[in-house]
Amino acid sequence: MKKISFILLLSVLSVASSAQSDLYQKVRKMIEANYPDVPTQNRLIAVNFWAPGDMPSRELNKAFNKNYNTYKFARLKGGLQGLIGVAVCLDESRNQATVLLNKDGAGELVQFTLSDLKLSEKPCNNVMFDSSGNKIYSDLQASEVFTKINQLLTR
Repeated sequence: MKKISFILLLSVLSVASSAQSDLYQKVRKMIEANYPDVPTQNRLIAVNFWAPGDMPSRELNKAFNKNYNTYKFARLKGGLQGLIGVAVCLDESRNQATVLLNKDGAGELVQFTLSDLKLSEKPCNNVMFDSSGNKIYSDLQASEVFTKINQLLTR
């Protein structure tokens, strides 16, 4: 009975972990295809799902953009060559999203829409992956982004 429970637990965990790595793989492939000048090797990838009418998600874009500028080439645990910030707009209007990101001061983030990633729904508010596709953080608040990334600095 214990063996069956253990096998079921491992099966559930493997399915759950592959779902997160699936998002990582899709985001990484989209970056490589649409932004060939942005290297993805050995970099952390921070993904924020946002909507034009959702101010907390727009504040997170600002926080990720500010930290992207600070840590884009920093030696971080899990990403020895820095950080990439990605903003995934839940609205389908790419032009409006680009205008809002620039207006908010978050124009340096890599930009996609939810349909670009071919996801049926957003998995969480935001997520940060290491260079291997392992989830480091998720559902961060704008006020804690700097602290969490700063904890990943290698000295």
